[in-house]
Amino acid sequence: LRRTVEKFFFKLKQLIVKISLGNRKPQVRAGLLMLLAVWLHNCPLAVTQFLQVEDIVQYMTTQIDECGAEGSEGENRVVHGLLALVLALCVLDGEAADNDKNSLNAIVERRVGNEKIVELLDGISNSEQYVHAALQPQPKAKTSGDLILDYQFTKFFKSLEGQIIKQLKPDNNSANGASDKVVLSFKELVKRQDETIVERDQQLKKITTEKEAEKERFEAEISALKEKLTQLEQIQSSAVPWQAEVQRYMKWAEEWQQFEVGKHLNPAEAAVQQLTTQVKELEDQLNVGWQAYETLQQQSCSQLMQYCEKVQDLQKQLTAVSSEKAKGSESDELTTKNKEIEDLLVLLADQDAKISQYRRRLIQLGETVTDDEEEQDGL
Repeated sequence: LRRTVEKFFFKLKQLIVKISLGNRKPQVRAGLLMLLAVWLHNCPLAVTQFLQVEDIVQYMTTQIDECGAEGSEGENRVVHGLLALVLALCVLDGEAADNDKNSLNAIVERRVGNEKIVELLDGISNSEQYVHAALQPQPKAKTSGDLILDYQFTKFFKSLEGQIIKQLKPDNNSANGASDKVVLSFKELVKRQDETIVERDQQLKKITTEKEAEKERFEAEISALKEKLTQLEQIQSSAVPWQAEVQRYMKWAEEWQQFEVGKHLNPAEAAVQQLTTQVKELEDQLNVGWQAYETLQQQSCSQLMQYCEKVQDLQKQLTAVSSEKAKGSESDELTTKNKEIEDLLVLLADQDAKISQYRRRLIQLGETVTDDEEEQDGL
């Protein structure tokens, strides 16, 4: 069972190491390195199995000096410090012989250097991520990507930092200097944070003052608008009676205008009506005269034809009488016939005079007299 468990943990450790290899996000690499650091601490067997991974020492010593392709400068500084922590734990907690330890220590010293490892460890304690995590037992960040270190690991790192620095740099002065440097870095970090807080407070006060000024300005505008609205309502309420008066006067003006127009139009209407009546009377007279003229013309034409026939008969009789002029007994009868002919001629002349008079009357009334009528007049 023990071998099975050890084999399981060995495979799990290899899997974690392989995951940590390659170009990962700073947050992923930091989480895996923290897990390995806690796992390797005070566990020589874990260190031995970790170092058995092919090229792991070369990979870690190389990655310490390289800048990550992703993440900010502070995040990469934390990752480099965690790599240095894992290397330091491998040097200090390994179960190999003294010669192997010295060889690993020599490799780390030659490729990285103890001073570099101490400097990278200081980089963790001086980072903003470390300070935020150390001050907040509960994880707290604007986004999940901002979570790099946690509170428990900061306590773990703080307990190991002095011990690792002391073993890598045995002189007490260096250890004390490192501790003083850590304290100084904390003070500087706190000072920067205080300055940031003061600056943020000033910005907040400025924004608050501006908002208060805007609020007062808006309240003043609202008050002015309310006053104007009140004035408009008063004007509107006072204008209602005047509107009624205006409507009443407008109605009177319209009635007066209609009265004046009717007054001026009545004489014209009376005159038009009178002229219309006169025109109608004249038309009636014209119709009556025309009818009388037509009747008289027909009668005159009929009488004229009769008279013409009588004249022709009388002329025939006269011719017959003239042929018998020698006969004395017929002289009286001839005289009588001549007298009748003269009377007929006088009657025809009177009739023609009447027709001419009626024709002139029609022309005066505006009627058109045809040529037939003129010919009849000529007759």
